[in-house]
Amino acid sequence: MRKLFMMIAVLFVAAAPAEAQESYPSAEIFGGYAYFNADFLDREDLHGFGLSFTGNLGPRVGLVAEFSGHYGKIDIPGAELDFSTYTFLFGPRFSARSDRVTAFGHILVGGVRSKIEDFDGNTDFALALGGGVDVTASPSIGIRLFQVDYIPVRVGGDWGHNFRLMSGIVFRLGNQ
Repeated sequence: MRKLFMMIAVLFVAAAPAEAQESYPSAEIFGGYAYFNADFLDREDLHGFGLSFTGNLGPRVGLVAEFSGHYGKIDIPGAELDFSTYTFLFGPRFSARSDRVTAFGHILVGGVRSKIEDFDGNTDFALALGGGVDVTASPSIGIRLFQVDYIPVRVGGDWGHNFRLMSGIVFRLGNQ
């Protein structure tokens, strides 16, 4: 976790010269691929999608609603079962912007819904600590090179330690 915080700090320091930039989108919509490394029975590798909507309050601060779905199979002695997780997380996002690059970090709170095959799923409390880098493709489109999140999930009194990596396209709406 210390390495994650150091990575976010380095991203913000590297983007510090961008402070003079005052133009920023009022909203950003992200969609793309998501890889989820789940702390379940064993470490499970799941693949899926990620979506987020960010309403920017200024060039450096926004509020984000983030959703992702991940799918795979888990091996239980005698069977291979379908396994899925859905995250829904909300909170502040802090950005450092330049003409070409936006680095961001966030602290999100919400939940994770996990389900195995046709059995009833459970929803558990979750956090997300992470950040990423978007590169400008045009004034209204960006490419999210990466977003990395550490996602601790509270399951039955214990914490599970999950990691997520996302990449995709960012649509920027309304310039301020």
